[in-house]
Amino acid sequence: MSGSGDVCDKSKSGHRRGGKPGGLVSDLVAGGFGHNSSSYEAHRPGYTPQAVSIIGRAVAAVAAEGDATRYTVLELGAGTGKLTEQLVKELAPATSYLAVDPSRNFLAALEEKSLGVETVVASADQLPLAAASVQAVVCAQSFHWFSDRASLSSIHRVLAPAGILILIWNKKRLADSGWQRKITENFEEVIQRVGASRRYALHEYEWKEDIEESQLFSLVEHHDLPGFAFRGSLEQLLAMISTVSVYNSLDRDERDRYLNKLRDDLTGWPGLDLQHLELARSTDLFIYSRND
Repeated sequence: MSGSGDVCDKSKSGHRRGGKPGGLVSDLVAGGFGHNSSSYEAHRPGYTPQAVSIIGRAVAAVAAEGDATRYTVLELGAGTGKLTEQLVKELAPATSYLAVDPSRNFLAALEEKSLGVETVVASADQLPLAAASVQAVVCAQSFHWFSDRASLSSIHRVLAPAGILILIWNKKRLADSGWQRKITENFEEVIQRVGASRRYALHEYEWKEDIEESQLFSLVEHHDLPGFAFRGSLEQLLAMISTVSVYNSLDRDERDRYLNKLRDDLTGWPGLDLQHLELARSTDLFIYSRND
């Protein structure tokens, strides 16, 4: 199907060709982030039924109250479809859903799931959609990478006047001391090496300042929910960490050096059971309304 004002083409497979992805996210894709879809799919957690249900209800409410649009849901940074495959089960069968990611490799993994959604390769700051063509924009584990003014303006443009912006993250709750502190230190070293701001460490919440300064959206709901805890071996933990975007912006040899350093730090930690590690997680869920 196609709508007036749409500026990107859709192939028979449902994949749509948008503008060239730009900005930092594009750089990460070029650096290797977009070529790790199988590992991402295997080692990243999904979202709790409670969190997905809240999103589903919010989307259903805005769809029922708002005017008809080209898409009910636009998911930005959809990746391999970790949230997509859960959310589509919460929505009405006729819901129009567009999944966007700057990585063709990641979207290919999403498309293999046959979820009945359209896909397009694009970045948040260059959305190939008409104005007011979307009722709900959803970002799972991604918004901190494109909270810049250009992307916020782009999201604001494509949202209908009564539209909503939904942001969700699974977050590791790492202790400030002990062996878990070694994970934080390793992560911070990689951030410094990549040259990224600490805004990409989610606990800093600098992305919230970007939204507030833009004055384009207003917070209407915030849910701090229990998430799925990580339970597994050291090697499973390292595999999960290897899917984090700043690690994937490194070439393989350099990424392995950081992971090997963390492996050595934890292997040498007194009394640590390397086959039975556990990390607490929570889920942060934010819903914003669109300001006029």
